[in-house]
Amino acid sequence: MDGESGRPGTPRWVEVLLVLVVVGFLAYVAWVSLGSARRGRPVVPAGRPVEVWYADPTFQFLVPAVKRVGAQFMAGMPIPQVAMELLKTPPAGLLSPLPGQEAPLIMVAAAAQATVQIALPASVGASQERLLIGAVVRTLTSLPEIRSVRILAVDAAGRPREGHEDTSKPFTARSAEVRNAWDSPGTAPITVWFKLAGSRYLLPLDMAPPVADGPIEAALTALAGGPPRGVAGLAPAVPEEAGLRFVGQEGTTLRVEWTRPDVPADPGAQDRLITATVLTLTELPGTTRVRFESPAGPLARRVGPYDLLLDVAGHTARAALEIKAAAPSPPPEQAS
Repeated sequence: MDGESGRPGTPRWVEVLLVLVVVGFLAYVAWVSLGSARRGRPVVPAGRPVEVWYADPTFQFLVPAVKRVGAQFMAGMPIPQVAMELLKTPPAGLLSPLPGQEAPLIMVAAAAQATVQIALPASVGASQERLLIGAVVRTLTSLPEIRSVRILAVDAAGRPREGHEDTSKPFTARSAEVRNAWDSPGTAPITVWFKLAGSRYLLPLDMAPPVADGPIEAALTALAGGPPRGVAGLAPAVPEEAGLRFVGQEGTTLRVEWTRPDVPADPGAQDRLITATVLTLTELPGTTRVRFESPAGPLARRVGPYDLLLDVAGHTARAALEIKAAAPSPPPEQAS
């Protein structure tokens, strides 16, 4: 019986105790959050990261950029269609591959395959069509739930039409038609990540491997040597003076000595060196992580998002492609 009302119910002291527990819990959560920020712990941004592929300002290459999508944008929209909507809004320095402001429409997304309808006006040439299909396929297959994409091309009136590319079969992220590639006749290409000249972006290029003792050494040589002769618009993300050298392998982890860890001097350039190196080496079969070492031993320092006392995983380097500041894109003629 309630001592005050005389009616059966929850005792007043129990109600007060419950209120105190709730208030105490909320105060604890606030204290932990504030303490983490003060101690410099990384704060995980809200929203889901989505890797979206855009065109470079010269419409030669596909360039990935990770955008973090808030729940308010995703409300009522499946994540594959959200990814297609993001193709309309490139970050500064990149261009949308879309011929207009109509996002590709996801018709079906089931059994790890998406069927996508894209508008291909008669004015779209072969190079733009290739970039458009590549951007759609690479963006969607970066989602864990999608492994292949089937393209349905339509004209301005929504009628099926044939384009320059063969769309009779589904594409995957490994399809040659959707990759940045430089001719490598007679050799199996390797994938090397370079810097888009005059920007902060990194992108992969399939190219013939340089002469080296093995695929790991070939990848490191290509990173420092820069893009193949004749490829304009790209620059090495790894200065040759940094002296990256393969020193061993432990399971799926490659050990790389950074002979001159003071090169490059700029922290942003060091961040790109680590990202490009890890993304390039984890393209090799059987490699998932990279450990950076100095001639004197472990590299006990932090560079951008990386703690070099720890092995750097491929997915960690991929997340480093996130656009930190969502600045509006400049007009194409002002892009740089």
